[in-house]
Amino acid sequence: MLKSARIFLLTLAAICGLLLAPVSYAATATLTWDANTESDLAGYKIYRLFGTCPTVGPTFFLAQVAATVRTYVDTTVPDTIPGVIYEITAIDAGGAESGKSNRVCKVLINVTPAAPTNLRVTGWPRQDQIELAWNGQAESYRLEYASGNSWARLLDTLALSAVVGLPPSGRHVFRVCATVQAQRVCGRDGAWASR
Repeated sequence: MLKSARIFLLTLAAICGLLLAPVSYAATATLTWDANTESDLAGYKIYRLFGTCPTVGPTFFLAQVAATVRTYVDTTVPDTIPGVIYEITAIDAGGAESGKSNRVCKVLINVTPAAPTNLRVTGWPRQDQIELAWNGQAESYRLEYASGNSWARLLDTLALSAVVGLPPSGRHVFRVCATVQAQRVCGRDGAWASR
């Protein structure tokens, strides 16, 4: 059985495995890895996923290189994405493929999320709950309600809607914030409800 390829991240200190050139804002990434020592090694497959760092999800086949290759320069990275994630595998002469290497991510641009819009009440599942929905394109959202002169967190979600319990009695004003790469931007739209 083939051993997984070991790849490194080139920064000030190597992180187990995959190597990328130091972070730059150009739309390229350079990968470097340790050689697989299997006698029937035929080459390596490189897998990629666009997204924010870290991103959960499958990587997709990008390229295959010969067994003698230890570096790959990806010049097909769009400069409009927040990051790119890589994994590699070793393949043998019979076509068998190893498990994927460690995953590494290169941050390409510092993305400020667009504020969510159209926050609205879409239902009342129970007397003490409200269903809210909004429009947005972020990796996650935080739903908040007005509490005095500040905002209090109700919940964090990946969805574009949520059912939440209403805070203590009275009139309630809600807002939703979008998060991308740990940056948060809150929408100007508000939804209100009375209990």
